[in-house]
Amino acid sequence: MMNKRFGPLLAVLILLAPETALSDGPVILRLDDGTAENGFRMGGGLGHAVLFEAPSGEWTLSAVSVYGKLTPNRTSEIFILEIWDDKLNAVSKVADRADSYFGDEFGWALVDVPDVVICGPFLVSIYEFSGAYIGTDIGPATGRSFITARNPNRILAWNLEPYHQNETEWMIRAVGSSPAPELVSLKVLSEAAGKEKPATIEVDLKDGDSNLKRATLFVAENETREVVWSAEEEIEGAEATARFSWPGTLYRVSGPDGSVSPVLTAEVAGVSEEFRPLLYRSAPCLLFLNFGEYGGDRLSG
Repeated sequence: MMNKRFGPLLAVLILLAPETALSDGPVILRLDDGTAENGFRMGGGLGHAVLFEAPSGEWTLSAVSVYGKLTPNRTSEIFILEIWDDKLNAVSKVADRADSYFGDEFGWALVDVPDVVICGPFLVSIYEFSGAYIGTDIGPATGRSFITARNPNRILAWNLEPYHQNETEWMIRAVGSSPAPELVSLKVLSEAAGKEKPATIEVDLKDGDSNLKRATLFVAENETREVVWSAEEEIEGAEATARFSWPGTLYRVSGPDGSVSPVLTAEVAGVSEEFRPLLYRSAPCLLFLNFGEYGGDRLSG
């Protein structure tokens, strides 16, 4: 692998990767500890409700996870799940059969709801009409599990003896996603890039969830848009500045039958000084090797 000096910096693209509760997946809001001491069915038109708060200015709720199981002698086949805003207005709703989500044993059921963008506090309420037990986490609690009723929407006084509100957590979770991190500014601090004087690119980032993880910089040809170089920097928090140093190089793989370029490479951590010239950079690639008289062609990675 060899490099070639480039001229002026032509184009810069940025890719940001935020960290979530599940890697590259949805954000899950939860108050319970994951263990149900028992289950409780409400009935009588009453609902189990949990108060959450959106983790960023605009958070999109897309599903609700409920820990529950079917009751042996159900008086109703359906349940209703509603999302209420901070004024107790229903902003998303789904109604379905309980046996489509719950079984005879306790387990987590993921219920998709119409996407809704939420700012600030919101309530998730489920009305199981005595068709299902909802998992109950008993112990020190947040006091954010409530009893609710509909038409009109309201929060009722807690009267579930021997359960106490400060010791009861309904096992209901909110699942959603946050807006992408914001690129505040991108500055190229050098007119040209070279091995002796690498170009410095500075990027300021902001994230409403305060969970920035990494920023990846791509350098591309201005006319062809072909990416010729990339680098990655670890970042964290709500605001961060990432600095990249581009030595104006283009990597290529050469062989008897020609060369392939550009090849994007990655720095390898923990390489000793003796092996840095050989192993400092790596590039995942697929090579076509001809073994000639030894028979056949093979693919090698």
